[in-house]
Amino acid sequence: MDKSIRALNTKNQTDPAGAPVILWAGKPFFERGLQSIANRSPNMWTLIGLGTAASFFYSVAATLAPGAFPAALREGGKVGVYYEAAAVIVSLTLLGQILESRARSQTSAVIKALLNLAPKMARRIAPGGGEEDVPLTHVHVGDMLRVRPGEKVPVDGTVLEGESALDEAMLTGELLPVTKRPGDKLIGATINTSGSLVMSAEKVGAQTVLS
Repeated sequence: MDKSIRALNTKNQTDPAGAPVILWAGKPFFERGLQSIANRSPNMWTLIGLGTAASFFYSVAATLAPGAFPAALREGGKVGVYYEAAAVIVSLTLLGQILESRARSQTSAVIKALLNLAPKMARRIAPGGGEEDVPLTHVHVGDMLRVRPGEKVPVDGTVLEGESALDEAMLTGELLPVTKRPGDKLIGATINTSGSLVMSAEKVGAQTVLS
């Protein structure tokens, strides 16, 4: 049984055609593996680099000097090598890197889309009672804001006056609007569907739930 396996390995893996794949495509893995060793922080790249390098150099030695290996490892004067196995490992790892990069780019696009849900302006109520539209970046904690029907809640806060139903589907996935009354919490970027609300800003900028 062992002789049959060795014969199959020798027959199928003596061709070093996989060497260019290992040396060229696997170069970034070897570089990362060496960096991890130099930084004394072994990681996945250390394992991949060591594994493929060991397979490659063993195979090179077996190809160039098969007579240096014990007779038990030789079959027909040749030693089974692992060019193909190392090339497959490199290829699969590269495929994983491509899929990971694609997933990251899609995640970044989703995050940008979520951040774009926030309104650009807020209607601030001055201490004297006047109202003005200001950029969202000019809203501070403690500001009194008015949210009119059909508008988005600018920042996180608490209802001070009024009663309305808010669409919070962007946060909870719930399709039915939720009624908000004085004392209830509001989340930025949710949609005020009906009545007018006066709220106090409590979390702005990077502190909001959306951020």
